Amino acid sequence: LPSPTLVAFLSRPPSAPVMNRAHRRLEAVNTRHNRAGWLEAVTWVDEGGFGYAITAEGGSGLIRGRVLKAALEAEARAFSGDGSGNALTAANYTIEEEGETEEGYVRLRLTPRRKEQMLINGYVIVTKGDARVVRVEGRLVKNPSFWTTHVDVARTYEVIDGHNMPVVLQSHAELRMFGDSEFRMTIRYDTIEGRSEEHTSELQSHLNLVCRLLLE
Repeated sequence: LPSPTLVAFLSRPPSAPVMNRAHRRLEAVNTRHNRAGWLEAVTWVDEGGFGYAITAEGGSGLIRGRVLKAALEAEARAFSGDGSGNALTAANYTIEEEGETEEGYVRLRLTPRRKEQMLINGYVIVTKGDARVVRVEGRLVKNPSFWTTHVDVARTYEVIDGHNMPVVLQSHAELRMFGDSEFRMTIRYDTIEGRSEEHTSELQSHLNLVCRLLLE
């Protein structure tokens, strides 16, 4: 029989997009050619979908264009529909429990039902009992662009003002002709559902410091 945690995860009602405004920092490093790039952007999710405005950028133009800006464009395209096509649901995945993590969370195996962009072959890590998503990790089953292949991703979530929100996205990918690339995006929320936020997680602050040291 499925565990209470798996039952809770599978029975979650569809979640509507959480209206928010945030600041994001995106950074990527290509070690083979010693290239690095970064950009900062204001992003928003509202009734019109996902939007962004780049406020600062630097480093390699190639990295910025084919990795960082491409990541924002991919998110905008994902919001162009109703979001159900890439949701963590039984309609998109076969979902099976595979034991507990060292932290005491429950690991659920995600096997995509079709080869589609934004779906991953990997795991969702959830809290025991109520099945709140803590982390999603795995490999994209479809490459986001011609230039980017073999993309391994990890998304970390935290509860902010009662909403489970992504705060860190990391990935390792291979760029055609340029080799391995490491990518990190951290998110600092200014407002969630119209309410102001003063939230910067300890993990997020640590990753910001590490990224800056790598790029200096």
